[in-house]
Amino acid sequence: MAPEKIRYSQFTAFRALLTAALKSMLKSPTAVIFSFAFPLVFILAFSFMDPNTARVYKIAVTDTSNPELQEALQANANIQLLSFPRADSAALHHLFKVQELEALIDLQGDVEQPRITIVKTTLDPGQSNLFYALLQQSLTQRPFGLEEAPAARITALRRIDFILPGQLGFALLAASVFGTAFLFYNLRQNLVLKRFLATPVKPVIIIVAECVARIIIQVISTAVILLIGYYWLDYTLINGFATFADILVISTFSLFTFLSYGFIISGIARSEAMIPPLANIVTLPQFILAGTFFPVESLPKWLQWLANIMPLTYYNHAVRSVAFEGAGLWAIKSDLAILALWGVLSLFIALRTFKWE
Repeated sequence: MAPEKIRYSQFTAFRALLTAALKSMLKSPTAVIFSFAFPLVFILAFSFMDPNTARVYKIAVTDTSNPELQEALQANANIQLLSFPRADSAALHHLFKVQELEALIDLQGDVEQPRITIVKTTLDPGQSNLFYALLQQSLTQRPFGLEEAPAARITALRRIDFILPGQLGFALLAASVFGTAFLFYNLRQNLVLKRFLATPVKPVIIIVAECVARIIIQVISTAVILLIGYYWLDYTLINGFATFADILVISTFSLFTFLSYGFIISGIARSEAMIPPLANIVTLPQFILAGTFFPVESLPKWLQWLANIMPLTYYNHAVRSVAFEGAGLWAIKSDLAILALWGVLSLFIALRTFKWE
């Protein structure tokens, strides 16, 4: 009689591997630094750099037919006069949101009897008083007529509202790429993966367990950073818990793309020393160009084109749209679609380059 075939539970194997992976990462200082400590330090540092203490006011004028008044304003070192994008109101609104523009004014009259209308502004009343004093100083200290248009004040994207999403993306990408690449390279070099192939555990279960463990750790870190930002740094979650949940969904979705980069690097690296340079090739351009520390729109046009093909750009844009503007997941479907496209492409390359031994 043939021996009875023993059934092996793949779910039990998955659960054991997942538990082991979670314990391993929680004991790893590198995982804690990249996932939580490093981005939190950046967030705290940038949040204390209040842009509202700046004494250079960025303004634009709606009427360019009065050069004398414009020259008088340009002569003041505390005023930066910007061009007014008449044809693109969406671009103008974006400049206000990211504080690249602080006031839009309408100049009328002449230098002797100027009249100024504040069309749009992000300045609060206290800042407005300083700004008005600068206007009067610029216009040869002559009395001038000043009025504010109805609904002139708009809410700008504060520094914490810009920096925190960028640092979340920074943490997710860095931890996924470096952590995954080093882990699977070492597992392969130590023949751990080869030994797994000799067990009844399906190979896909091994990879999925490690990926799920990393996703759990990263999502928990994201949640903690969001809560610290909301309760201690006044980070904007415009719709409260719904916004918080949407950001966690976006982060989970993005991790599939970011983890694929780590698999690719672990597969093509010929030695452990090659992993940091390869990982930096993937991560550094995105840290610098993808809207992590400053708006993509502030880059030269040719660099904007490069930034707009990077997946981290779309993660940052999606989180800021959800958190600050109240956009739902359907409203950011184009960002998610591009992230998904990158995910499919990266996963295809990862499957072709991944090695078990």
